[in-house]
Order: sequence, then structure tokens, then C-alpha cells
Amino acid sequence: MTTPANIVKQIRKAYTEGASVAKTAETFGVSRATVYRHLGNLPRHNPLTGRRPLAPDVISDIRKRYTSRQRPTAIARELGISAATVFEHTKDLPRRRDRTRTPPETIAVICKRYTEGDHAKDIANDLGISIATVHKYAAEFRRPTP
Repeated sequence: MTTPANIVKQIRKAYTEGASVAKTAETFGVSRATVYRHLGNLPRHNPLTGRRPLAPDVISDIRKRYTSRQRPTAIARELGISAATVFEHTKDLPRRRDRTRTPPETIAVICKRYTEGDHAKDIANDLGISIATVHKYAAEFRRPTP
């Protein structure tokens, strides 16, 4: 018996939206073999992990968010996937470079306060930077050890 074309489309749509093969077969009153036959070349779940590939619209959403400079961990959290999955689907895109140079005004404040005797930890906390950054710029002003 031939399955009508509109049912085939609905079967493929239900599967890509996350329904299992068994549930799809039950919903449309066909056998699982019929569902598999009509899925054709759609990506299927990995039998080892039980995970199914992401839908194309989710992948394009990941890529769009990534190129708009949203953090991979934030993307993963919002979509309920792992950060590794985000990286897997963005590996051909240029990697983000969030590192920015410390502004000259901040460097001047670091140097001034360090030469006045303030501790690196206090300077870092007040300026909202890491202690390593303070040490990096204050290296030339270090007090000699006796």
C-alpha cells in the first residue's frame, strides 16, 4: 500500500521536530519500517549515544548568534545544548577574539597607584581587572627586594 504524499511530509516533519520513530509510527498508524522508509536520507540519531542531530534551523540560529558575537556558553545555555556542540557547528567560522587591550588611562592609574604603595589586589578590585594585569603593567615599577 502506498502512503499518501501529505502523510509522508507529516511523518518527516514530526521526526525532524523531535518525535521518535515509534511515536511517529503510532501517531500516523503506520509501521516503524514505513516511517524509516519515508525518512529516506534525513539525518538519524546516533545509535551509540541516542542523540539525534540538530535541526537545520537550530544550526543556522547557532551560527547567527555566534557571528553576532554572543558567547558560546550563553548560546549553549539558551538552547539547552553543550558548548562543544556550539563549537562543532561553528568550527568553519573565524574564532572570536574577546581580548582587548587595557586602555592607556587604566595603565596610568595602575602605575600611579602601584608606585604609591597600593597592593595589586586592591588595585585590581577597584578597577575591575585581574591581579595578573596589574602585575603585568606594574612590573617595571616593582620595588627591589633587599
